[in-house]
Amino acid sequence: MMYVTRLASIVALLIGLAGCRGMAYRNPTENMLPTITPNDMCIMNPLAYSAGEIQRFDIVVIEMPDSAKHESHAKGEVRVMTRIVGLPGEKIEMRQNALLIDGQPITEPFEKIDSPYPPYQNFGPINIPADEYFVLGDNRGNSMDSRYYKPPTVKRKAIYSKVAEIKRNFYASN
Repeated sequence: MMYVTRLASIVALLIGLAGCRGMAYRNPTENMLPTITPNDMCIMNPLAYSAGEIQRFDIVVIEMPDSAKHESHAKGEVRVMTRIVGLPGEKIEMRQNALLIDGQPITEPFEKIDSPYPPYQNFGPINIPADEYFVLGDNRGNSMDSRYYKPPTVKRKAIYSKVAEIKRNFYASN
């Protein structure tokens, strides 16, 4: 009997996951180049953070803050992909495109495109409040991210899901 109940729970979970709205995303902008291109399909895990913690460098889908919607002339609900770089309680800053956390340089273990133009290469320092995060696109010269948000952090409740898989060039022939 216990086996049947557990099996039914697993089946219900799988059906729920398959039916989740937004399981696959296409990033229409170049803010995550070179990691994610507009031709890539990203498979999301909306339950990733129900059991685990948000980690530095996770790629996530967030609700764009109202201040950024106004700046980019977007209306309604706008979800964007971005990368978590700052965690709650940390002091974050950028100096000549170098990311510093609590005054120490951080090695970013992924390829990114730095902006050659001030003020984008310099930012902060700011203290990240509890339950909030600092996000940056990998294409730093072409990304509407925490450097533009007012306030410059994203609340935990605005983070919808984590990128679990990137299917390269999925949309290239479609």
